[in-house]
Amino acid sequence: ACIRTIKFGTNVDLSDEKKWSVQLAELNKLPLFLRVQSTGNILSHIGHTILGMNSVQLYMKVPGSRTPGHQENNNFCAANINIGPGDCEWFAVDFQYWGVIHTLCEKNGVNFLVGSWWPILEDLYNAHVPVYRFIQKPGDLVFVNTG
Repeated sequence: ACIRTIKFGTNVDLSDEKKWSVQLAELNKLPLFLRVQSTGNILSHIGHTILGMNSVQLYMKVPGSRTPGHQENNNFCAANINIGPGDCEWFAVDFQYWGVIHTLCEKNGVNFLVGSWWPILEDLYNAHVPVYRFIQKPGDLVFVNTG
């Protein structure tokens, strides 16, 4: 029998509490400000599920794959946990450089909000855009603030 595998999965919904109870219980060990559901999270009080914002989503990647440049949903903050087994390399730009990013996308014929874009680092450096570049090890949490 052929076993179907997935090599890259985005926006995989993990909100089913029966199916993902072990994983969701682990996430409830996080500090309150990082929890998907908590009294301090305004999105917990709206009475509606917004996938990926007040529910848990998974991005699954094999080594060598990458997530294109993007803004977080509605420019809200996001918590990203690397569950391994490998490292994840991050590239990030402060939101104040959005205008430069938009211009670079237009120059390359990419609609940033719906297209797939991976910038050339030299283009960012030449435009005086500081780039945060770091390695996220398994078990590390990366907090992306609003903006």
